[in-house]
Amino acid sequence: MIKKRSLLLFIVIVLAGCTPSASIENIQLVQTLGVDEAGENKVRATAATTIFTQGQQGASSKTETFTSVSHIMKDVQRILQGQSPKPIRLGKMKVVLFDEELARRGLFPFVDALGRDPRIGRLLYLLIVEEDTKKLLEGNYPSSSNVSEYLLEMMEHNMKQNVPHFNIHDFFYTYDGKGMDPFLPLIKKNKDKIEITGLALFDDDKYVDSISFRDSFVFKMLLENFQNGLYEVEAGEDGYLEIETIKSKVKYEIKNGNDHPRISIYVKMQGFIEDEIGVNLKGNRNLQEIEKKTAKDLEKKSLNMIRKFQEKGIDPLRFGSRVKYVTRNWSEEKWEGQYPSTDFRVNVDVKIIQKGILE
Repeated sequence: MIKKRSLLLFIVIVLAGCTPSASIENIQLVQTLGVDEAGENKVRATAATTIFTQGQQGASSKTETFTSVSHIMKDVQRILQGQSPKPIRLGKMKVVLFDEELARRGLFPFVDALGRDPRIGRLLYLLIVEEDTKKLLEGNYPSSSNVSEYLLEMMEHNMKQNVPHFNIHDFFYTYDGKGMDPFLPLIKKNKDKIEITGLALFDDDKYVDSISFRDSFVFKMLLENFQNGLYEVEAGEDGYLEIETIKSKVKYEIKNGNDHPRISIYVKMQGFIEDEIGVNLKGNRNLQEIEKKTAKDLEKKSLNMIRKFQEKGIDPLRFGSRVKYVTRNWSEEKWEGQYPSTDFRVNVDVKIIQKGILE
């Protein structure tokens, strides 16, 4: 987990330089960029541009892609510009995709160059694609006018529910910071849809493991305060509940940071039952049993997840950083030796407010 900056500089596609301003009808805006491993130290870049048109029914947009393969991205820049009938602009880019193979090799050289480009905002989303980014960007998705809009709206919507907050700034923060490792959303193309399949977990800048989309609720619960998450609970034989959280707050208590750390995590959650099947909801006693069952389920899943992180030697929940801020003379080297045997305790308090289907 010790951070080492790569000497290799990834030269991001500088498609816009100091050029005159132009109307959107006369340019092609790159809103999404996909980067794939191409073998023999080559990368394949696919730029998804948005074409704006004016018709009888008003303005509309569609996606057009340009792809090139090269050893260095500066050459890719030249080829892509040569393919485009209009000047390409990078300043509106909102999403960058990386394939799994490239992510396993290490993302820092690529992400570092993006962060150094002053035209690219700090709210840029980084995503890992299970297959290849080119196929995903060239897909036809009826639910949205263009793939960039689809990806952007999907991320913004899900960050309000089960996906923890992230952007390029968060990647740099967790990569450079002591006692923590990055994570990024994991997505894939599924016929005419794009779906979030989970979270990609990193050791420094290398993708080493993942958790499912279902478990991302537990991850988010342990990482940050949030609202509006959805969680399915198995309640007895053939019984299931869908609980929507109204409020979830997490608090950490850390003891013996310099010796044998003990980390206690306290979560208070309020929510209502959004849907159910095969469950008796009548009476306060049944409701209390559901609250206890949900709390125990979340506690068990939390501890299993944390133990998995300890075994892998990764710290996406930033435990080391939390210990650092309450421990004198904390050192990252010592923490790395302590982390696998750190004692974790999780206490979840669930309160179901009678709303939704209970009204």
